[in-house]
Amino acid sequence: MRTTVQMDKTCCTGCGACISVCPKQAIQMKMDDEGFYYPSVNENCIGCNRCENICPTGKLSSHAILSVLGGWNE
Repeated sequence: MRTTVQMDKTCCTGCGACISVCPKQAIQMKMDDEGFYYPSVNENCIGCNRCENICPTGKLSSHAILSVLGGWNE
C-alpha cells in the first residue's frame, strides 16, 4: 500500500509548515508557471498525516493507494 498526499494548490499559502513536520523530508516546494510555490510530495511519504494535520488551510488530504499486482477470478 502506498500513500499519496494531494492538495488544491490554489489554496496553498506557501507557508512551508508541511515541510517542517515531515519526518521523511518527502515534501518540497515547487514553483508553478505563475510563480507560486506549492508542496510536492515524493515517494518517501509514509502516510503519517503530519502535513495534513498542520496545514493551516486544511486543504491537504492523504489517502492510500492500493496496488493490485495481478488477480484471477474464475
